Amino acid sequence: MISVEPLWWCWESELPDSLCDSIIREALLEEPEEGSVGITSGEHGINKDTRDSVVRWLHQNWAINLVSGYGHTANYNAWNFNVDSCENIQFTEYAIYQHYDFHMDTHSYTTPMRKVSIVVQLSHEDDFEGGDFEFEHPNKETEPVPQLRKRGTVLVFPSWYRHRVTPVTKGTRYTLVTWLSGPALV
Repeated sequence: MISVEPLWWCWESELPDSLCDSIIREALLEEPEEGSVGITSGEHGINKDTRDSVVRWLHQNWAINLVSGYGHTANYNAWNFNVDSCENIQFTEYAIYQHYDFHMDTHSYTTPMRKVSIVVQLSHEDDFEGGDFEFEHPNKETEPVPQLRKRGTVLVFPSWYRHRVTPVTKGTRYTLVTWLSGPALV
């Protein structure tokens, strides 16, 4: 793991309720698909033990510009990674018992790679239980990010930090996720 400080940047309750409601309504109109996992320990595709969620993809420029702006701001002020593209926005839905176990958002340091991950919390914290976002440190200690339970909060972090979403035990958790990518670090 490459060590950079700070571990993450957060804008707490940044997006207004009306915008969060609008994003959820618009995203739910898109075609749903099962969340898949990338290449980790030989895994690829659907693996409900690792990830159980529903995703939809937003291709609208306004959404990409809005969310990526936070990623660019954090990157510029904290890490200054060379990034040159933003992926489409993933709208993720975690219903009861759904989760995403510990993983990284990038798996290669020698090819064009994801460098900056961005998560936006869209649900009210009273609308779901469980579904907590946590980082895993190299010593296997976990670090919850309680700010990400608050609606409209934007979290930005280097894509190679291991993180998870614990199982939702009540209600539904909605988020937006995207990644800034660029040339390899090495």
